[in-house]
Amino acid sequence: MPTVYVRLEPTTDSATVAMIRSNPDWANPRQQRDAVIYRDKECRQFYCRIPWHYSTRPTRRNKYITLNCFRWRLIWA
Repeated sequence: MPTVYVRLEPTTDSATVAMIRSNPDWANPRQQRDAVIYRDKECRQFYCRIPWHYSTRPTRRNKYITLNCFRWRLIWA
């Protein structure tokens, strides 16, 4: 089974970033973190980004993820 690596990174969503800039008290920076998936262990080959507000975003308890109709083994970096 192919493997992908995931880590949480600050969001790049323009609407969320604009809201944080206009009202810094609105956001908890730990909550607005996207799950970014990479193809390599060093996290250099970007594969996809899953926004912080998606209910299907992987969490630490997930061991597998389905992307583009394929099941991938998920390893947290």
